[in-house]
Amino acid sequence: MEDESGPALGNASVGAVNHAHGTGWVSSWTTPEARGRGVAEYGCGALASWAISELGLFRRARS
Repeated sequence: MEDESGPALGNASVGAVNHAHGTGWVSSWTTPEARGRGVAEYGCGALASWAISELGLFRRARS
């Protein structure tokens, strides 16, 4: 994701934030042209890093 200009390829968001428990729900979507290119993975990873550092949420380990 070197070039940040151009049309939007999708969206990632965090909602239902519960500060008492340090949790939130992450959701994302991508345009058909962006699918299979790692766009959602990159966006959700960046969002998770932000949510952990700025909102104080924690990342649950995958089971």
